[in-house]
Amino acid sequence: MRMLKGLVIVMTLLLVGGVAMLGYGLSNRVGRSAAAVGDGTFGTLGLDLPPGASVEQMVVADGRVVLRLSGPDGQQRLIMLDPATGRHLGTVLLGARP
Repeated sequence: MRMLKGLVIVMTLLLVGGVAMLGYGLSNRVGRSAAAVGDGTFGTLGLDLPPGASVEQMVVADGRVVLRLSGPDGQQRLIMLDPATGRHLGTVLLGARP
């Protein structure tokens, strides 16, 4: 009987510890995602577009802003921006050969 009480106490401690770790992990994720978003301001972003290019589409995907540009020569490109900081992450030329 004594051994059974000991096992119940150990299992209870493991259960309480697991719930505490789960709560801690969830609170860290919520805090981290809120910090990553920031206050939504980054000032003015200067983005150099090719002459005659126009923004055809804007999509927010996977924590990034993706702009699809179309140039006067038909060249298409994707520009990726970080919405939290306004930083230019990269450009993809569509149809371009390396």
